Amino acid sequence: MIVAMLGILKAGGAYVPLDPSYPYERLEWMLEDTGMKVMLTHSKMVGKIPRKNLEAICLDTFSLSDKDTKPASPVAPDMLAYVMYTSGPRVYLKV
Repeated sequence: MIVAMLGILKAGGAYVPLDPSYPYERLEWMLEDTGMKVMLTHSKMVGKIPRKNLEAICLDTFSLSDKDTKPASPVAPDMLAYVMYTSGPRVYLKV
């Protein structure tokens, strides 16, 4: 999990925790709201998360030979690192 989070940040992505126990409609809204394109998950969770226009990379089946190229996205200090959804207003945290 820690390695995946560091990889997300190094690639210039933002970490968005998704709880598969949330209602399907809420997860769908969160994915649309964030504009997420790629999701790191485990294969047993793939069917529980909406996947419209979303690539799922399963950490339990992924190997380095699948994608051995370095991400081209540069990382800057002002980039969003973490998005947390609560039952209240939206909260964006920057590192």
